[in-house]
Amino acid sequence: KPAPINNIAALVVDDSLPVRIQMKKALMNIAGRVDFAETGEQAGQMLEQNRYDIVFLDVILPGVDGYDICKKFKKDPDKGKTPVIMLTSNSSPADQIKGKMAGCDTYLIKPVNQDVFKEVIREYLNLDD
Repeated sequence: KPAPINNIAALVVDDSLPVRIQMKKALMNIAGRVDFAETGEQAGQMLEQNRYDIVFLDVILPGVDGYDICKKFKKDPDKGKTPVIMLTSNSSPADQIKGKMAGCDTYLIKPVNQDVFKEVIREYLNLDD
């Protein structure tokens, strides 16, 4: 299947290289552009400087954590409507409440399950197969 000819831009924020590689593969056929950040600070800068259609955000990052980034990003009147998907290795109810309070749209548990991932993409980017 050829790469998508679209202008969907995704940001993946995760300090783990295997996760970034997995997300890159998962997004290859969906997004025209995928950017990566490894720290909270990097993510904050990228979110300020670019426009994304969807953001995947690890909860635990070096520096600023995912919740703080999400909270700040969601307050932005222009960009705050962008879906933020939190990536977490443990999805306890407490984490989910914290995420909801930070304004995240949903959760993906790492390692990310392909089918669940596709569902999320379909729901938040309104894509058809």
